[in-house]
Amino acid sequence: RVRGTKQRSFMPSIITGFIHGARNLPVMDRQSHLTDAYVELKYSDIYTEKTDVSYKTLNPRWEKAFRIEISNDAALLKHPLEFKVWDHDRISSNDVIGIVFIDLHNLLIFGSNQSLHGWFPIFDTIRGIRGELNLTIKIQFFGGNVNPLLQSSAGVQFFNSTDPLSCVRLKDILGHVEELIVDDDPEYHWKNTVRTSRSSNEARQYTLWKIAGKLRRQIGSQVTEMGGNAVIGFRQHFDFEGDRGSIVARGYGTACRVSKIKSVDSSSRESESSTTSENLKNSPTQAESYELNQSSSTKPNVYTFLAGENADTFESVGFLTMEHFPRNVELKIAGLVTACSVKVIPDRQKEKKETNIRDRWWSEIRTEIKSHAKALGCRFIIGYAETTTIRDGICVCSASGTAANLHMKGTKSNPKPNRQKPCSFCHLPYSISNPPFPKMKIVRCCLCSEKHVPELLLATIEPPPGMAVSGDGELVEVRVVRERKKQGSTENLAISVSELVPFLLYDIHRQLVLKLRLRGLNCAFGLRVQIGIGDTVLLGLAQATGMFTPALPPPKPLEFKKQNNSTIVDTLRSISKKNSNRFVNCEVRLFPDVHSLPDDHDQDEAEKEMLQKLLHLDKSHLGEELEAEVENLNPSMNENTPLYVVEVDDRIDESLLVQLNETYSSKIPVCNTSLLPGIDPAELRSIQF
Repeated sequence: RVRGTKQRSFMPSIITGFIHGARNLPVMDRQSHLTDAYVELKYSDIYTEKTDVSYKTLNPRWEKAFRIEISNDAALLKHPLEFKVWDHDRISSNDVIGIVFIDLHNLLIFGSNQSLHGWFPIFDTIRGIRGELNLTIKIQFFGGNVNPLLQSSAGVQFFNSTDPLSCVRLKDILGHVEELIVDDDPEYHWKNTVRTSRSSNEARQYTLWKIAGKLRRQIGSQVTEMGGNAVIGFRQHFDFEGDRGSIVARGYGTACRVSKIKSVDSSSRESESSTTSENLKNSPTQAESYELNQSSSTKPNVYTFLAGENADTFESVGFLTMEHFPRNVELKIAGLVTACSVKVIPDRQKEKKETNIRDRWWSEIRTEIKSHAKALGCRFIIGYAETTTIRDGICVCSASGTAANLHMKGTKSNPKPNRQKPCSFCHLPYSISNPPFPKMKIVRCCLCSEKHVPELLLATIEPPPGMAVSGDGELVEVRVVRERKKQGSTENLAISVSELVPFLLYDIHRQLVLKLRLRGLNCAFGLRVQIGIGDTVLLGLAQATGMFTPALPPPKPLEFKKQNNSTIVDTLRSISKKNSNRFVNCEVRLFPDVHSLPDDHDQDEAEKEMLQKLLHLDKSHLGEELEAEVENLNPSMNENTPLYVVEVDDRIDESLLVQLNETYSSKIPVCNTSLLPGIDPAELRSIQF
């Protein structure tokens, strides 16, 4: 794909620095139990330098200065600095201890006079970490020593975290950016037959560095064209396609405009909040912004939609990898959306003739998942993620996210609007008179009784700050195994897997819902699903943090239908009945916001007061109305009908009972979200991996 870039004049630059020394090197000489170490510095094909040999020591010192003159500063983005540590042998050939790669992008995202200094691990592709190297690196630019690359893709900051708002202020959300690069795998090159394993590994390691940098540069170009300076929720994946001879680098994230937090006074925060609200209404378009720079199109954009204007004219569905949003964004979740496809990986020669094969794969998946979000009446897919599973020439491509609607609250005159209700996040965004699917179980909100909510909520995002919760959350894990027949050809294998994947995903969803109901939980956040392909089986794994919110109805006891009742059935019935009202009488509180500011205290108190009013709201007059509404929505439902009936007919259902009957401990809280539900963040004193 061709991305437009702004033309500029390239200027010379100079890389300077010192190789100070090393420590904790491995023993390379068996007689002296010491090492004769030296360092070889290489920068592409431009520069090569060596230090002197430091004899018989595991902590050598060199204090070697180096100076690399670059005639074209654009080369700084394409190649890393390579420091290879050797052990000198007088008789035999020298032995490699390890390598340190330094990505110069870390120095280019800031202004001038920036340096990099510290101890860097020396990595060997066979033996792992083998000591540390002490380096100092600095880049000098011509023309007043001003960084000319700061306004290019090199000036874009990449945040892997979906929630980096503690160090920067989020000003604009510009939309989804993605890129895909295919390169040859050195492991399957003809040279691999005549070189050592270490040399082959180092060739692959350098290839990964090269295509990772190229991937970030191309995504950075998209971001700068959209007017942004950061990517939040950045995800980078490498797909190794085995004997097909290719490495696929995929990257995607949410393009944003951020600013550093310089002060903590309330006046500056109020001013920034006002600017944020205005910018979010008038910023460039989401996915098509790089095209609008070259045309005069006036398509509606995501910020008009966030502000609540022209919502009906917004045609596209936006992807956001973010899992946490500012306090002035109202969030309404519809539910989980997924898409999956099984593809046959083309060989390298065929791919060179027919380009963009994998781009079309992911384009199809994104189109499908967009249609699911539209069916739920949503304009955004948040917490978006893509995964792949590769085995024997086939690739299972999966995408998942949370369909939701986002609305910007507040104006320039009122940058701090009234906070949303603690139950509004689960209010359905579509009309109950025309639901997306027939026989959907829909009820009135158990807190405000004004809107309608689902009976169970699944989401890939973090729990929204300010949502009403009861009790503690806990990790819910699902494991599913499906047998598959061995197939001879790759095409037959792809057909076999594609026929099993829908049933595998159904079993995962079924087991997850039953486990939540069995434990008395009615929502799950941070949902992650993985698919694995074995020789004779297909594996599925799902993890989520189950919680209970009083906005959704408490789960009813499960009913199990089995010809011959067994001990395990009686046990599950007892557990389900015991946990059905497990959190009903627990204290209701608001889920914390880790980015709450001191001047947000009044708003937090207002939210708590609103929650208490909703909890004590008299709903007796709604009794007959609610019963009639439930009867009209689903006539088969009544007060005595169990919500879920588990029919045990075959061995697959028998294995499901075993999975449901697994023991779990509630003494130590475990979750896969960034915050532990039920624990105040201020109480966390020590975190250790």
